[in-house]
Amino acid sequence: MLYTPVTLDDGRTVDVAAPVGAAPPDVIDGRDLTRLQRAANAATTR
Repeated sequence: MLYTPVTLDDGRTVDVAAPVGAAPPDVIDGRDLTRLQRAANAATTR
């Protein structure tokens, strides 16, 4: 999970976070975009 606080123009701070997953084609054994996206999505929950 990538995380960083962001300060808004009015001085309030909000926490911004984004999950990141990686699925290299050599590990997934293919270059099908749908398959790679599913594998990357699954990697964000592990």
